[in-house]
Amino acid sequence: MNNRLLREQVAQLDQHAPLGLIGTAINALILVWILRNQAPQTHLMAWLAAVLLVTLLRLPLLYRKIPLFSGPDSTRRLAVFLISGAGLSGAAWGSASLIIFPTDSIVHQTFMAFVVGGMVAGAAGLYSVMMTAFLAFSLPVLIPLIFRFLAAGDEIHVAMGGMTFLFAVLMTFTAKRIHATTINNISLQFEKGDLIVHLTEAKEETEIINRELASEILERKRVEENLKRHKEQLEEKVAERTRELSFTNQRLQQEIDERTRLENELLQAEKLKSLGLLAGGIAHDFNNLLTGILGNISLAKMETPAGERLHDTLTESEKAAVRAKALTQQLLTFSTGGAPVKKRMFPADLIRDTATFALSGSNVRCRFDLASDLWPLDADEGQISQVINNLVINAHQAMPNGGTIRISAENLQDGADKPVTLEQGNYIRITVQDQGCGIPEEHLSRIFDPYFTTKQTGSGLGLATCYSIIRKHGGCITAESKLRAGATFRIYLPASSAPVAKAREPEHVLPAAGGRILVMDDEEMIRKTICAMLIRLGFSVESVHDGAEAIAVYQAAREAGSPFQAAIMDLTVPGGMGGKEAASLLLQMDPEARIIISSGYSNDPVMADYRDHGISGVMMKPYTTQELGAILNNILGERGKH
Repeated sequence: MNNRLLREQVAQLDQHAPLGLIGTAINALILVWILRNQAPQTHLMAWLAAVLLVTLLRLPLLYRKIPLFSGPDSTRRLAVFLISGAGLSGAAWGSASLIIFPTDSIVHQTFMAFVVGGMVAGAAGLYSVMMTAFLAFSLPVLIPLIFRFLAAGDEIHVAMGGMTFLFAVLMTFTAKRIHATTINNISLQFEKGDLIVHLTEAKEETEIINRELASEILERKRVEENLKRHKEQLEEKVAERTRELSFTNQRLQQEIDERTRLENELLQAEKLKSLGLLAGGIAHDFNNLLTGILGNISLAKMETPAGERLHDTLTESEKAAVRAKALTQQLLTFSTGGAPVKKRMFPADLIRDTATFALSGSNVRCRFDLASDLWPLDADEGQISQVINNLVINAHQAMPNGGTIRISAENLQDGADKPVTLEQGNYIRITVQDQGCGIPEEHLSRIFDPYFTTKQTGSGLGLATCYSIIRKHGGCITAESKLRAGATFRIYLPASSAPVAKAREPEHVLPAAGGRILVMDDEEMIRKTICAMLIRLGFSVESVHDGAEAIAVYQAAREAGSPFQAAIMDLTVPGGMGGKEAASLLLQMDPEARIIISSGYSNDPVMADYRDHGISGVMMKPYTTQELGAILNNILGERGKH
């Protein structure tokens, strides 16, 4: 098993090598170009030559021709070579912090940190199949940069060094997650292969038995010829035995076919489960990172006067962080979500953005017809985005030669034409229509069934997921199609019971009143960021790292006569009491407690049904200072009305 695993790891490293080498060369050229006026030309050229030389030596076209790496026993030697190549490349990149470090420009220093961090993030995906290769590359890359920042001694450089160190730790944990999932998938592939071998051997044994039985029948016929007086009796017995054997063979084949089908479904489910866990874990960690990034950017914006160049730069950075938040939502398309976390939303922008993102870079166009007065929804933005994404991707795959997808959205007042299964009320109808090959009539009744698909690839869960999500939102989804005339999907979602006009979020949201806020999160970076945001909003803050400490601090504050006006708690604390358990105990202690649950990603039902648990609000990471101020305004404002 260990040798097989090592061979597969080396094969994947070898397969990913060209992509990593191309990225290395391009990033090196970009870095040298950007630093052309910040470092001596001789240093730049020497460093670039070293990086390109190491990249050239690592080309698969070269080392695959070396007999040392092509024999049957060459796996370990090739593994050592690939790990050494990763380490040598990491050392070359790490030397950039020593040779071409732009000492006089913090902007260029930040750019260098961005490039180096991007290389390490890329290595987490390419090299994590073998953690030794990832560490051999990432540690020589990041350690010199960290020490270079710390050696500067001033506050900003020390902070940059600390953030780079934190990034290194988080990337290492992320790589370990990817490594564990990859090794698990490889093991599943091995198990599948072993099972196929076992079934093949069983089939061969069955064939041997059949041949032996056939031989026995022939022997019986020969005896019948010698014993003519028993001919009819023996022929009848042989015929009866043959019928029994035929029936047995049919049953055996049916059992083999059924077992193969069940094993394929089980394997598919395990793969999807692994992919879901991976996507959910990455999204959780990435959203935690984005919380620190987006929160600090919004704080910096509030400290910078509008109109200044720095303010515009921070605005662009904030937009980029928000786009990164959207990317994590795309990751969650592959994960298994729970009940929808509903909030008031206007679907037009979500429909347009999701469809445009899904079709980016394709030869398919999208034509929108969205009502300008479209009613708002109480829905989970991520899950509705997933439905639109799945339908648009299906439409795109139905038109391999290009075409136009038409997406419309309109209001349906109570009493309008809609499926009879829907309850009375106002609805929004979203229609997705393609010009593809269409769906055969005999398949229309099954397209929403799990694992049903007519395509060569795919899991068969896309439309089943859409159906489940829409039903959880109190709506329904229908499909119409004719062969060679395209397909039309219609989504019906209940409109919000209290339509409101879409309002622009103000630039600065200040709380209605100050007070004391308790912050609980197991990650120090996030605690510091949230505390800074709350202080900027005019609150005094105390932070703790888990639920048990939060309960103790909250009780002590009440007994001292200086209670907290609200508590912000992380839902999940590895190895400790999380926000859900702590909130339950706090509400027993203080039924009037105002508690906000925060999470990077969770399918715990408390996120959707938080009011049933006595929780005042939820916030999905990441969020800005303005968004934090808005929810505190709402919660503390409600308290002031009682």
